[in-house]
Amino acid sequence: MGSVATQPASRAGFTVIGTASRPETKEWALQHGADHIIDHTRPFRPQLEALGFGYVDAILRLNATDKHWEQMADVIAPRA
Repeated sequence: MGSVATQPASRAGFTVIGTASRPETKEWALQHGADHIIDHTRPFRPQLEALGFGYVDAILRLNATDKHWEQMADVIAPRA
């Protein structure tokens, strides 16, 4: 399902960080426009920092939002 959002976001010029945990789903996301992949079964922040990101500007989570809510809140850029 994420590729539905990944493709237009990538074409619009956004840096897209997809989430996946299996090699085949990581490859799928990359083939459909993701610039980077993090593993949704591991903490987000260290993975994003390893990619050079302190925060992200926007998050579109299409499933298990409640499961990842705290991690998403931790990595979303604060708004002034």
